[in-house]
Amino acid sequence: MKRLVLSLFACLAYTTAPVEAITFDFLGLDAAVPDGDPSGLADFRTISTGITSIESITVSLTLTGTYNGDLYTYLTHGTGFSILLNRVGRTAADSFGYSDAGFTITLADGAANGDIHIYQSGTNPTIPTAGNPLTGVWQPDARLIDPDLVTNTDSRTAFLSSFVGLNPNGEWTLFV
Repeated sequence: MKRLVLSLFACLAYTTAPVEAITFDFLGLDAAVPDGDPSGLADFRTISTGITSIESITVSLTLTGTYNGDLYTYLTHGTGFSILLNRVGRTAADSFGYSDAGFTITLADGAANGDIHIYQSGTNPTIPTAGNPLTGVWQPDARLIDPDLVTNTDSRTAFLSSFVGLNPNGEWTLFV
C-alpha cells in the first residue's frame, strides 16, 4: 500500500506588490493509493488567496509503500499540467522501472539532482535502501506519455513551469 502526503509551495506575485512566497499544504491526504487500479487516487483542493499570479512553483511529495516504478502522478490547475512521476526507472530494457520504495522529495524544474525518472543513473546514482525513501530536490518527470509506454528516452514537456503566470486561486487536482 502506498500513502501520500503533498505540499505545494508556490512563489506567487501580487500585481501591485512585491513577490511573496506561500506554501499550501494538502494536509490530511494520508490516503491509500490503489495498486493496479488505473482510476488511481485523485485529490481536489481549492486555494483562495489575494494573490493573482504564480511566479514559480515547487511540489513536495511524501509517498510510502513499495515499488516506485509503479507510480504515475500529475498535478493540474486551470491550463497548467505537470507530470510529477511517470513510472520512474522504466526504460526500453526494463518495463517495470525502479523497485525501491518511497519518496520524500521536492520537485522543481531546475533542480540540480536532475530528472527524477532516472535517479539511479549517472556517475553518482541515488539508490534508496530498505526503509529509506528517495530524498532530495529533483526535476519532475515531465514525460507526457502513456505510463504503459513511457521510457527514459521520451521527451519531457509537462514541467511545473506550465503554472507560471496562472492565477493560483481555484481548484487544484493531484492524481496518483
